[in-house]
Amino acid sequence: MSKPLLFSLALLAAACGASATHPDASTDSGPDSGPACAFELVPPSALDVGQGAPLRFGVTSSQGRTALEVRSAPEGAWGAADAPFDAVTVRAPYSVSGAVTVTVEATCDNGGRAQRTATLNVRAMQWQALPAWMPGTTGPIGREYGAMWVDQTQPDRMLMYGGFVYEPQQFTPSNEWWEYSLTGNTWTPLMPAMASPGLPGGRFAQGPAGAQGLFFGGLSGRSTPSATHRVSYARDSLAWEAQDTARTRPSGDYQPGLVYDAARARYVSFCGAGARGYHCGVWLFDPMTQRWTESNDLETDPLPAGRNGFAFVHDVPSQRVVMFSGERGGSGSNTCDCAEDTWSLDLTQTPPRWALLTPTGTTPPPRRNSGFAYDSDTHRMLVWGGTSDGRNSVPGLWLLSLDRGHERWSRVDVPNGPRLRSSSMIVYDSARKRFVAGFGNGPNPFTDLWALSL
Repeated sequence: MSKPLLFSLALLAAACGASATHPDASTDSGPDSGPACAFELVPPSALDVGQGAPLRFGVTSSQGRTALEVRSAPEGAWGAADAPFDAVTVRAPYSVSGAVTVTVEATCDNGGRAQRTATLNVRAMQWQALPAWMPGTTGPIGREYGAMWVDQTQPDRMLMYGGFVYEPQQFTPSNEWWEYSLTGNTWTPLMPAMASPGLPGGRFAQGPAGAQGLFFGGLSGRSTPSATHRVSYARDSLAWEAQDTARTRPSGDYQPGLVYDAARARYVSFCGAGARGYHCGVWLFDPMTQRWTESNDLETDPLPAGRNGFAFVHDVPSQRVVMFSGERGGSGSNTCDCAEDTWSLDLTQTPPRWALLTPTGTTPPPRRNSGFAYDSDTHRMLVWGGTSDGRNSVPGLWLLSLDRGHERWSRVDVPNGPRLRSSSMIVYDSARKRFVAGFGNGPNPFTDLWALSL
């Protein structure tokens, strides 16, 4: 990777109403006759940024503003601002790297306009294969539909549990636990005091303290049992404890969504496939009482079509869940009645409420069983792979910027990456500012890990 360029921020004073700059502005009558609209950009401490990542610029002036826009640049940078227009978020382009100039335009209360420019240094995303291992000996064998996460309180530690393995045959449930060192690039098997059940297709959400959380759902044979478990994965006390939820939720779900809503001290599950078929119901779990409560306002809420195999992230700053696509059911194993939509679930409302999102950019092709993860540092969602026909994986890497009210999809093609696949697992490694992806099928199982540096 090349060394960072020396950054420059050119704050270019531009007279409002310069017809050469804004020939279509109705308030402009000539290069010097328009009303004054002076403002200054206040840059962040560094202008070195990865592709698609945001930079927040402050705006100061003695005049009020009615609009603040990031003008389209040939390099493809974009951004957004909202009233009172005292700051603007600029997202670096995905299409190029190196020095990129971005133009910000203000419209003042008096109708005048002015522009300022900033020069960013944009780093290109890069794939890197992590060290290989000997499957079943120095690391896990290939699998799909497992759970993989990084402990937020121990950021060098990645955990993986379960999934379907292909030995002795495809769709064999695994109950294995593995730990991966993100600094040493080595696997270590973990042995719980009591054997964990094999529940492929279930979901894990980390709880309020370190090395613990909740696992919900998954398949046992052909059914989805209640299957709510409290999990502790401290190195010296790996434990798996079934929760008494049979009276409040007698059936679980296959490939549901699950997050921990810290602001309200509860777990939230949504959508999936279970005893009711494919659904997008919302359920709340109180870890103190071990009770699930169904929470849908069916009279007034718009509801997504029932589905599983969808991509989702917990957008913590906005206190919502964002969900993309998924299998709506009934299409068979080699086809997909895939939803082509993006939804948010507002966790601040009582009950939590769904809303259909309409991001700008190009919507990704619909699919099921993609790999997905949330980038907490740059507030975006990654979607990679998955299938729309049960045979082929969807090409391209897709990222959804989650600036509320300004969501935008972007496709990024990063060269020299892993082979396309479905049912992979992806995590965000915040300590090293990268995604880590691996496993899945294409159609044979993969036994690998790749890092996507940002």
